[in-house]
Amino acid sequence: MHPLPNLSQPYGQNIKFAKGLTSLSLDLHTIQYVQQDDFSPLFLQKILLQNSKTLKSLSLRFSPKNSQVIKAFIFALKHLRTLSILSLDFSNCQQVNDETLKDLSSILACCPGLIDIDIKLCYSLNISSKGRKFLDKALRKLGGCLKNINLDFRYSANVRNSDLVDLSKSLERCPKTASLRLAWAGCKKMEASGVQALSKSMGKLKNLRNLSLGLVDIPSVTDQELEDLARVFNKMKDLESIELNFKQKNGGVMRRQDDEMRKISDRGMQAILKILKDNKGLMTLLLNFKECYEAGEKIIKMLALVLKECVCLKRVKLNFGCQGNVKKEVVQEFCREVEGLNLLSQSVDLGVCRGDNEIQRMKKRDSLFKLAARSLVV
Repeated sequence: MHPLPNLSQPYGQNIKFAKGLTSLSLDLHTIQYVQQDDFSPLFLQKILLQNSKTLKSLSLRFSPKNSQVIKAFIFALKHLRTLSILSLDFSNCQQVNDETLKDLSSILACCPGLIDIDIKLCYSLNISSKGRKFLDKALRKLGGCLKNINLDFRYSANVRNSDLVDLSKSLERCPKTASLRLAWAGCKKMEASGVQALSKSMGKLKNLRNLSLGLVDIPSVTDQELEDLARVFNKMKDLESIELNFKQKNGGVMRRQDDEMRKISDRGMQAILKILKDNKGLMTLLLNFKECYEAGEKIIKMLALVLKECVCLKRVKLNFGCQGNVKKEVVQEFCREVEGLNLLSQSVDLGVCRGDNEIQRMKKRDSLFKLAARSLVV
């Protein structure tokens, strides 16, 4: 495998004559500012075409200001028939629209060796459901081969609940998927039916080992949706990594004033924690329910017992909004229960009280949470 280009030297001297590359990673956003004189859409096209018979892994981050580079890449992509890994970052690229996805998807569908696909369309404003459907069709055609799928639609405009439903149907055509990462942060038009459709489709992925769901700042997720996910997890006995990021960005003050806004309760959290007991091989666990759930002492105690039973666990990240509901003795008990875990990395935030009248208590509690985190390290 050839080394990646060194941008501290003139760009052409590093890669202009490189041939036989099997792996290539380029940050075109950085190159735009570092090597303006040496880089052009035609140059990218030449790099890709002269390595079209050997390139197996390609990672590109595009600049929001150069639409011609994207067009050059799509032209060259049709010649890259040896690709097995493809990562494309179109974050904040407003020149990407439905037609762009149509052209890209039609070519991707003809890449027979593609097993790993990573596409980021964060903050896109000019892509509609029509464009996302083109991508869904490509997934269905590649479904028999794909093993790793990473799709990032965070804070994209025009996202509808039907987009998640359509994607869920496409995922059902990807039976070999071992790793699935989906991010829909800020897509407030998501509804319960979309999350339920996603849960149903994941239940058919028998080879799934790593799962990451990012539904940040989506109020429609309730106890019912967590229970639907839990029923799917119960069928997945071989999961090695679970990441659930359901953080809400609304302030906790409003939630304390109106209990009706607390749509996730102990009921939903119990459903999630119970399924962890059946996944003895779990190595990574991330649970982020900050601002959308006020954890009680019962859940913290159950969490400690669950972690203790996950003997293979190596990485843990937990974020709850206790809001002062957990006593000092419960935190200390939590520390004692999990201190025997052989963790490589950890981050534990059980939450602190934010009230203006509770500053001293907050400081004391904060020190306890730091103690809890330290106690997790062997």
